[in-house]
Amino acid sequence: NAYIVSQKPAPEGFWIALVIDAEKDWHTYWVNPGDSGLPSKIAWELPAGFRADEIQWPYPERMEHPPLVTYGYHGRVLLPIRIHPPKGWSSATPFALKGKASWLICQDLCLPAKEEVEWKWPNAINETLDEQTAQVAEALSKLPQNPAQDPMLAFQAATDSARLEVSASTDSANARAARSLEFFPADSSALDHSVELEQGSALGRHRWIRKLRAGAPARVQGVAVLFGPGDRATAWTVSLDVKPGDIPRLETTAGADLPFRWLWMFALAF
Repeated sequence: NAYIVSQKPAPEGFWIALVIDAEKDWHTYWVNPGDSGLPSKIAWELPAGFRADEIQWPYPERMEHPPLVTYGYHGRVLLPIRIHPPKGWSSATPFALKGKASWLICQDLCLPAKEEVEWKWPNAINETLDEQTAQVAEALSKLPQNPAQDPMLAFQAATDSARLEVSASTDSANARAARSLEFFPADSSALDHSVELEQGSALGRHRWIRKLRAGAPARVQGVAVLFGPGDRATAWTVSLDVKPGDIPRLETTAGADLPFRWLWMFALAF
């Protein structure tokens, strides 16, 4: 199911989160779902003068279904959205945020889902406002950051015409603490997922390498995630010029052995 949690509303704006509460073995999709799938959406019915920004996407998981790769979230996910009240609004004024949420949920099969959601002020759901605020804060902590916040962190993109490499130097404390780099492209149409991903660290850089379908893009955008020990991860929004050059090979990282049957069921769902 789906519902909304929120910070305490403030005249200067406040954060809410659309919660897609899926079972842990099911998954929903990121803004770029990859080779299959659909991103979650919400169509708002807002009070007069209120505005809602676009969904802000926490970094996703890579899910391999050879020869396809998708990006999304297993289980419960919170998608932050910034709400802007009208000028002159005060927190003493009641309001209701209403919307129609829609998402695609998949396991061995895929099912389209939708639900009408509503959040009222003063608050009228079971969780306290403090509990909701903590959930929103956790969701915001998983949003990608601007690399400018870490001046020592340097990302690069390169191509040898056959492959694309995204890498991060280990000069930064964030990068030195990491064990691996994952890249989630905003547009994955140029990538050939039938060939295994190369991932590793060499020559003072964490490296992520994918085969290209055809010509190399001039620029790549997306989210780079540095994974450290345990569950520690830092995510960064990147926009990189792709420079020509040699790309030394790394050991390939085998994809997860996940069922392929759901792809056929996805077609039947529609």
